[in-house]
Amino acid sequence: MDIKERVKLIKSFVDADLPCWSSLKCEYDKKLHDIHTSSKFRDVPLENRLIVDFGAQRLMCDRMVQMMNTIPIERVYEVGDDERLERVKNIIEAVYHDNKIDAINNLRLHAYFASCEVATMWTGEEETHDRYGETCHTRLRMITSSPMERKYSSLNQANFYPQFDDYGGMIGFGIGGIVDGVEYLNFYTDKEIEKYERRNGEWTSEVVANPIGKIPFAYMYRMSPIYEGQSANVDVIETVESSQSQVIKRNSAPVLVINTDDPNMFDWAKSEMMEGEKKVGTSREILLVTGQGDARFVDTPINADAPEKLMKRIMGLIEQESQLPLDLSLERFQGLGNASGESFKQVMVGAHLKVGQEQGNVIEFLDRELRIVKSLLAEAFPEYKDDILNIKVEHKITPFTMDDEDSDLNRKLLKLNNGLISRREIMRQEGVYNPDALLDEYKEEEIEIQEGRNYAGAGNYLGDGWDNL
Repeated sequence: MDIKERVKLIKSFVDADLPCWSSLKCEYDKKLHDIHTSSKFRDVPLENRLIVDFGAQRLMCDRMVQMMNTIPIERVYEVGDDERLERVKNIIEAVYHDNKIDAINNLRLHAYFASCEVATMWTGEEETHDRYGETCHTRLRMITSSPMERKYSSLNQANFYPQFDDYGGMIGFGIGGIVDGVEYLNFYTDKEIEKYERRNGEWTSEVVANPIGKIPFAYMYRMSPIYEGQSANVDVIETVESSQSQVIKRNSAPVLVINTDDPNMFDWAKSEMMEGEKKVGTSREILLVTGQGDARFVDTPINADAPEKLMKRIMGLIEQESQLPLDLSLERFQGLGNASGESFKQVMVGAHLKVGQEQGNVIEFLDRELRIVKSLLAEAFPEYKDDILNIKVEHKITPFTMDDEDSDLNRKLLKLNNGLISRREIMRQEGVYNPDALLDEYKEEEIEIQEGRNYAGAGNYLGDGWDNL
């Protein structure tokens, strides 16, 4: 098979059922909405035209990311009292920290919900360092790409060509794009890496062995964006708001009524209307009526109640369909009593259910990524190879919520008193880096107090039952 045929075959692996980003972009970017590109207000002079757009699609992507990663995605390790596994855990966490995983998760989750695809490649670079708490000669780096332009996602833009077997397992992954007029295409299997490059219309190729024996990509896709089916609702909001803005601008100035029989007032009224057009873009309304001399302003009635009710109704429909709260303003909470954690929870019930529905694919993606990281670390730390490959890790996504500190503390104390949680675990949840050291310090202070050598406190710090530590 020659190069052109092979490239054509790789590009055929693209999933035709996935939506194309070039069409999704017209929904995602509010500057490309119909309100800007259609001829709805073509009769309104350009200098007087008011266009109100609403980036609901992007807001929905942001809201979904906020729900899933405001509380950073956690990795829970099964290490027990094994010191080697504890070291392995620290090494893996150091790798993620070195690659700023929480910030990257925000970017790639947004790209996933907006463009339906995202892929992360992990690779090892030769570098002697101690970033992972142990001397290491390899530094793990990650590169994340999506179909979105960089200005939207802050990630690399690329096209993906995944190849799956009959059971949905990935057996090959292609990634390509154009940089400075040169087209690149790489295809990875567990054994080989095919590299293709086209300059001036001519393809060149190179095939090298895969050094880690694993496809170094974690790939995640969905069949529709998180904002699917909302463009029509958004268009109604934009059209009504823009129309209402035109009405408000046209009628915001009061009408000046002049009662006069003086014919010279007609010329003055005309010049005054033109002057108002130049200054504020809207001419003053002047009515000349015959009769005795008089001049007064008349307020123009502007009724915004009907459009406002329509906007709220459509926003409600969008939130019901997407299960994402777009409006989290204080006004939203006024009807729920005090703006406390409980009222916030009521608003976020649908969003929590949405996180539960969406987290399966995300966790599968993160598990796949972790297997790649473990394979690279096993080569970088041969002395820990078996421990790295066998350590059990579970990804945990906690939907964002706003808890009252008092109620949260009471729940923890109730669990502690019923033996459902240890003091160490409470300390970990409260952000204490080394709970054991803090517990030892408490014990030492308690002994000093009992012996009369320390008067900093009174009573038993830890209470009865140190066995529950």
